[in-house]
Amino acid sequence: MSLRRLLICTACLASLLAFSADLDRADASAPDRSGRCLSAVHDRQLRVRIYPARGWHVRCVSSIHVSGLSNVIGLTLSRSHLILVDAHRGDPLTTLAHELAHAFSLDRMSPGLRSRFTRRMGSRSFSTGTSWATTPAEIWAFNQARCAGYTTAARTRAVSCRVIRTFVRATS
Repeated sequence: MSLRRLLICTACLASLLAFSADLDRADASAPDRSGRCLSAVHDRQLRVRIYPARGWHVRCVSSIHVSGLSNVIGLTLSRSHLILVDAHRGDPLTTLAHELAHAFSLDRMSPGLRSRFTRRMGSRSFSTGTSWATTPAEIWAFNQARCAGYTTAARTRAVSCRVIRTFVRATS
């Protein structure tokens, strides 16, 4: 497995954990003002394509530390409405797209809609699975970002963009 794929997989696992136990205890380094990450944060097209995420704050940081995990490049903290993006590893734009998709599923998808998507994936819980790649939360975030044009090296189950759009429209 390539280092990039490992970093993205680890980020997905960290995002998954944010659903089941809010990781507000995650430790992030001081804010990082690198151009690529700040450019991603201020990319209006990204917010239009994925989710404006009003009320959420995005911080570019030099590193993210979560107990039990390493090489985390993105993290969505549901309780504090905070998205952390590692400014130096991975592609900040695709990482942020994936994390915004998690924010979308938390904010816009009702518990019933998340359950419907979960059942469609053949699972019982939106936030758990046998591995990060099998959790409906990760399948959702990966595919919502992919269907908007932001594809990462991480791979999980592909869902047709027609299905993703159907669920997005159901939140309106």
